[in-house]
Amino acid sequence: MFHSYITFLTSFIFFSFHPIIYPFNSSFSNLRPSSPLPSMIDFTPNCVVCRFIFVEDIISLEELNKEMSLVVKTLQENFNKTLSIRTNPGALDSIIVATKDGKFPLNQLAQISQHSGQLLVVNMSSFPESTAAAVKAIQQSGMNLNPEADGLLIRVPVPKITREHRENLVTVAKQLTNKAKESLRKVRTGAMNQVKRAKGATSEDTIRLIEKQIQQMTEDATEEMDKLLASKTKELLA
Repeated sequence: MFHSYITFLTSFIFFSFHPIIYPFNSSFSNLRPSSPLPSMIDFTPNCVVCRFIFVEDIISLEELNKEMSLVVKTLQENFNKTLSIRTNPGALDSIIVATKDGKFPLNQLAQISQHSGQLLVVNMSSFPESTAAAVKAIQQSGMNLNPEADGLLIRVPVPKITREHRENLVTVAKQLTNKAKESLRKVRTGAMNQVKRAKGATSEDTIRLIEKQIQQMTEDATEEMDKLLASKTKELLA
C-alpha cells in the first residue's frame, strides 16, 4: 500500500553494537554520502565498519503497514455503508446496537425492509427488549435519520435528496475521516513508543531512520484518506 515501506525494506541494513570490520575494497567503492544509508557505514582509511541489525528486531514495519492499511480500508467501508445519497435497507445492516448482552449489528437483531420509496421498517419482534437501543443507534448512526418507534416496529423515514441532505452527508464524511485520522495517530504513537524502547540498544541514527519511515507511512495513509474524502465529497455534491 505504501511504496515508501517497500523501498525502505529493500534498502535497510541495521547496525548492532558488535561491529564487523571489512577490508575496504572496490566492492564498497559506490558507497558514498549520497547512499540511502550513509549514517550506517563508518568510513576509515583502510576499512568500512558495518553493524547489522534487522528492522524486525526493533519493529515489524509489515505489521505496521497492515494496521495503517486497515484504518484506511475501514474508512472506505464506512463511506460505502453510511454515505449513500439514497438510503436503502442494506445501509442499516451494520449499524451497531449496544444492548445489555453486548454490541451487535442491527441486522442480527431485526428484520429490515423497505416499505416504500420513502420509508424503511425495522421489525424488532425477535429482540423486543432492544427496541429502544436500536432507535438510539439509528439516531446516532450519522446517516441523518430520524427513526420513530411504533411498538415493535421502528419506522425510518428516508430523507429527501435535497442540497441540505447532501451537505449533511459531507459533514458526516468529514467526521468519519477525522475519526479515522485519530485511529491512525494512535497506531503511529504505538509504533513510535515501541521504537523508543530500543534506544538504549540501538544507535540514534538508526532510531531516527525508523521514526522517519513511520512518519512517512503515516503521511501516506493520511494522504489516502484525504483523497477518499475529496472523492466522496465530490460524489455527494454532484
